[in-house]
Amino acid sequence: MYVRFPSPEIEAIEEEIELFRALSDSKIGKLTLARLLIAKATVSENDVKGVVHYEEILELYNDLMALDSSHYHYYKDEHSVALLRKRYEKFCMSAAEQLIAISDSLCLEVAVCPNVTMSFTQLKDWRQCNSSLA
Repeated sequence: MYVRFPSPEIEAIEEEIELFRALSDSKIGKLTLARLLIAKATVSENDVKGVVHYEEILELYNDLMALDSSHYHYYKDEHSVALLRKRYEKFCMSAAEQLIAISDSLCLEVAVCPNVTMSFTQLKDWRQCNSSLA
């Protein structure tokens, strides 16, 4: 198995995140930090499996709702989107774990039942693909 390094886009976003953490006491700092964390999560989905800081994102939007009542509904909507993404990611990880468990039982079925049409090489490729999700 090979190691994937973060892309230049992710590294640039991470640098900006660190800069805006210092400004997180202002509304614009909190909003920009939340957007950068979401951008990193979006870019990371296609590149390197990374840690998404949903709790921090949700907390930033909670702070913004309390600080800026004139934009409360906008922040509430963004908070809801982040919460849905968090729940969706948790669901997907659970599904990936179930697929890996199923792939282990499929190995046993293929070994025991000669009528299974899936070849061992196809099963091996499928298991390698799914084990990279874990």
